[in-house]
Amino acid sequence: MRRTLLIVGLLALVLQGSAGAAQPNAQRAAKKLVARLHAEAKYRESSFGASPVVTRNGKLWLAVGWTGDDGSTHVRVYGWNGTLWALRGNVSGDGLGPAQWISAVSVTASTDPDFAIAGCGAADTNCLSIVSDVGGHWHALSFEYGYGRTQEVNGIVVGHLVQTAVDACSCAGGPSTWTYERFTRGVFRPTEPPGRSAPCNATQLEAVAYHWEVQVLHFDRVACGAGWALAVGTGNGFNGRVVGLFDRALHPASWALLTLDNGLALPAAPAVYDLPLPLLVSLASRLGSALVPEVAAAKLIARLERTTSMRWPQQEGIVRTGGRKWLIALLPVGPPPNGYSPGPVGARIYLWSGTRWLVAGWIARVPGLLNIGWNNGWFAPAAAPPGRVAFRVVGSLTNTRHVITNAGGRWRVAKP
Repeated sequence: MRRTLLIVGLLALVLQGSAGAAQPNAQRAAKKLVARLHAEAKYRESSFGASPVVTRNGKLWLAVGWTGDDGSTHVRVYGWNGTLWALRGNVSGDGLGPAQWISAVSVTASTDPDFAIAGCGAADTNCLSIVSDVGGHWHALSFEYGYGRTQEVNGIVVGHLVQTAVDACSCAGGPSTWTYERFTRGVFRPTEPPGRSAPCNATQLEAVAYHWEVQVLHFDRVACGAGWALAVGTGNGFNGRVVGLFDRALHPASWALLTLDNGLALPAAPAVYDLPLPLLVSLASRLGSALVPEVAAAKLIARLERTTSMRWPQQEGIVRTGGRKWLIALLPVGPPPNGYSPGPVGARIYLWSGTRWLVAGWIARVPGLLNIGWNNGWFAPAAAPPGRVAFRVVGSLTNTRHVITNAGGRWRVAKP
């Protein structure tokens, strides 16, 4: 009964939208095509969707898609040739989001419709992919998102733009941030939010970061773009520099403060906020040399995510101890035992040389208690003999006393 209702709903969807402009025989043929494709896919699909018949430049279009039990999504684009629906494009891949709802949009320079492939549908998660024939052939488009590029984002189409989102916890608690993206040079890239913009200057951002009459902050340099701002300066009560991160995608006419700290957590920003790495690099480059180690760390994290199956813990950043800056990466060294337990990890310790991040040591395997990607928490300095360093985990669910250290001349895990 549920499957029958699903088919009826899909066929009703095909007959709405721009149906008034379509020829009756095209509508009838679309109804039969969608029913046939759904019947062919129903034994191996987990979701199925079809767009309304749409008119673009005097031509009729229809898109149908389904996601298989293996997670791969298949999208077929059809054009009406006067007598039947002819296949114009076939796009498939594991990188596409689930095909639950399909709609025609206009987000590229193509004279044919682009199609938004949407799924998930929870309050904080709207899986979105877009297929288009811009450039001459039907294919999935890519977004700058997180540490790299992806064909699926959490987002919605807003006019000719896409509004992406990152909800760090995938829950109502957030933090949730948003970025608008425009299709430019073959990729969706961050762009200014629509509507009235907010002033971008040190005075404005100082007032947002600390709005009281007594001034305790001073930003020497600021950089703004695509609804985001970075500011670097000094502040009373801060030990060293002050780094402020702001955004205005939710309320474009005003800035909102996200973080105000020493900047050591900045490499994790593309993981916890909707601040894609290229935008972070662009903003930081306009602040001189102040954030060179942090940007280099973010690029290193991007490379690690691209070449291994690791995902950077949102709460982890650079650790400063012994007068130097360190970065600890927990990398997979084996498969997980099952689908609900973490796999074994090793620790690669990086040291900032002044110009780049160098590998200072490697521990082939660390106890699961130190796996902050699974147990939460972050690394912080711990007591160590002169000339040596040690790192402990704070904020973890495990409350472990184990430390990572080079005391004794080699990198190891010790328990004080």
